[in-house]
Amino acid sequence: MRISYISACAAASTALFDLVLAIPTAKDSTAKRGIMIKRAARNDLTTNFIPVFKDLTTAVPVDTGLISSDTHDTYDPVACATVCLGLVDPECVFFNIFVLATPESDPASVNTCQYYSQVFGIADATVADDGTPEHTISQSSGYRKIPDSTEFTEESFNDASIAAPASDNDPYMGCTKSTGTTEITKDDCIAKCVAKTQDNSKNHVSADNTYRPCNFVNVYQNLLDGEPDGWSCCYYTQSYGVEYATNKESWDTSDPKRHKTKANSYGYSLEPQLGADGVVTLTN
Repeated sequence: MRISYISACAAASTALFDLVLAIPTAKDSTAKRGIMIKRAARNDLTTNFIPVFKDLTTAVPVDTGLISSDTHDTYDPVACATVCLGLVDPECVFFNIFVLATPESDPASVNTCQYYSQVFGIADATVADDGTPEHTISQSSGYRKIPDSTEFTEESFNDASIAAPASDNDPYMGCTKSTGTTEITKDDCIAKCVAKTQDNSKNHVSADNTYRPCNFVNVYQNLLDGEPDGWSCCYYTQSYGVEYATNKESWDTSDPKRHKTKANSYGYSLEPQLGADGVVTLTN
């Protein structure tokens, strides 16, 4: 199967189809291409990917991170997701699907998917055409593979938790708490953080086509009069550094008053962050 995609150095006079490659099949030499593909079952898109933009008239450039590209008979993000999951060396973590108008050809438009080894956001979708006005892009949508714990960077806050500053976009997304000596691990926290993003991107997109992603978690141990009193994991739409770790101690209202402190506090930030300022904007 022959596939076409935008030249990495597209000048105004460069044809859109200058760069032509083939996705390897079982009969191809994957070593020759430096691309490894494994079989991937057709999947539920929302199980494996998060939308980062939708229905734009611009696409992501191909000069960084492009693995491969292909075309499909229909506009089918699930089919593109299945191909992306099958690209493992290098790993596909993002794909951009769009309709490319080709009025001089038959058919007059092509459903194109581009697969990348790095993630992008709406601000990165800057390619409108290749300098040929007829070669326009529409229905451009980008999907990021669900992140795992390796994509969250760690920072120690020692005996303090995050006090997020006031913001027009409320960054706080709630906390999960345990009791006694039951620990909430960083993997537990990150998994719940990712699940919040999945749920919001699927079920809680606002009327202005935005949703709240979980980009940061703060996990810490609670102490009551110096004794273990469970763990907390708090979720935020954006990351905060050690300068915001100012919550250290408090006293409850019991009689006698009991001293509440924290220990083993860590922050985990998704890199790169989803959206900007704690909001994912799907359309311009």
